[in-house]
Amino acid sequence: MSEDGIEELFDIDTMSEIGPATKTSLRQAGFRTIKDIVIRGPADIAEATGIAMDKCTTMCNKAREILEEIGVFDKPFITANQIYEKRKSEYRITTGSKNFDELLGGGIETRAITELYGEFGNPDLSYSLCYCSAK
Repeated sequence: MSEDGIEELFDIDTMSEIGPATKTSLRQAGFRTIKDIVIRGPADIAEATGIAMDKCTTMCNKAREILEEIGVFDKPFITANQIYEKRKSEYRITTGSKNFDELLGGGIETRAITELYGEFGNPDLSYSLCYCSAK
């Protein structure tokens, strides 16, 4: 998708729930995209535009739903299966040992905390992980 297509996707005009007068007020206050609405939040919108707080809250919620539908934001409720599938696709760092990687399900998970313990004084695994992650 082109940059113009992405900008059009995020434009306030894509929200059919917002009337023309509200869109004009939002633009005059510096709100150009759906992301602006979600990021700034209802209190900031109400203060900047003079629009009622309940209408701003509804507008923010609808904008968030749109961004969730197109995949910009994660949905607030995600099933365990969805999390599992997402975690399976995460990159793993090799330990330098095929057998140990196999035991760990492909290596050390990124974006996770992995705790290993063993006999004190042998830093070989630490050195190996530093080397492999620097590749």
